[in-house]
Amino acid sequence: MNKIVGTVVVLIVGAVLFRACAFIVDQRQFAIVFALGQIKDVIAEPGLHFKWPLINNVVYIDKRILTIDTPQPDRVQTSEKKNLLVDSFVKWRIADARRYWVSFPGATGSGAAAERINSLVRDALNQAVNKRTVNDVTSRERDRAMEEIRAAVQERVRDIGVEIVDVRLKRVDFVPEISESVFRRMEAERKRVANEQRSIGAAEGEKVRADAERRRRRQGLRVVRAGVRPEPGVRQFLSQPRGVSRQLPQQERSSGDRSFVGIFSLSEGARRRAERAEMMTASLALAFALLLILEGLLPLLAPARWRAMFRRVAELSDGQIRFFGLIAIIAGVALALVLA
Repeated sequence: MNKIVGTVVVLIVGAVLFRACAFIVDQRQFAIVFALGQIKDVIAEPGLHFKWPLINNVVYIDKRILTIDTPQPDRVQTSEKKNLLVDSFVKWRIADARRYWVSFPGATGSGAAAERINSLVRDALNQAVNKRTVNDVTSRERDRAMEEIRAAVQERVRDIGVEIVDVRLKRVDFVPEISESVFRRMEAERKRVANEQRSIGAAEGEKVRADAERRRRRQGLRVVRAGVRPEPGVRQFLSQPRGVSRQLPQQERSSGDRSFVGIFSLSEGARRRAERAEMMTASLALAFALLLILEGLLPLLAPARWRAMFRRVAELSDGQIRFFGLIAIIAGVALALVLA
């Protein structure tokens, strides 16, 4: 019985001593080992480690990448004297635990370091934006400005054991007092471009309509020349030529060729002269058509007599004479059908 009690006591004392001497370092932490208040060692490797009880104590510091996100955007002025609201964030981590503890003694968290880094980022941001224009900050040199801010802050936090991983500009806006004027200017520019496009389209439309009107007037028939003087009271419906639409406007004049198309008021003498001219034209055309028919019938029916008559002109065979006669008949019949 005494052996069992002694074994239990030894185990308990061993467990207490082991618990007092051993400590575990997580892979996400630094372990700073102190000996009587002085930094003895900094352990960065995860695993099981040992210390002297009552002499050494251990403090853990986070070694992960941390984020500082500004709650309010910073007001910064560009080289054009324009105010911008810049919203940014910083990625940082503790690179040297010993220096970090010396710079911020007793600070196991990251609050004090975050405040220091945030103030340094604000100063570097002002310097980077003050020498650039709005266009540079928002587009052309945005990446260069962020890298410049990161390098400037890194140079100033090197002595406190901190490493700046990245600095990003999340959003860049105009201040409210000038945002409205910028939007109005953008709207005016868009309206100007739209009006310019509309004016170009209207000019092109007028050009197309003018070309169409010019082509339509060229295709109009000259029915009566401008030399005829109409007299009031007498109206004449002119004959509708073939190939011309019957729905002509009531009065349409072409000043370039001085012709009139449509319904006109003509005197009795002018009307009779127009009728006689039209009848004479039709008669001449019909006579010419009949002449062509007769001219074709003679060689077709009596090629010998036709050859004897025109022997002095050309020496042709019967087949050639019949061919020319047939061509003349076809031309005469076609002309008569067109004039009918």
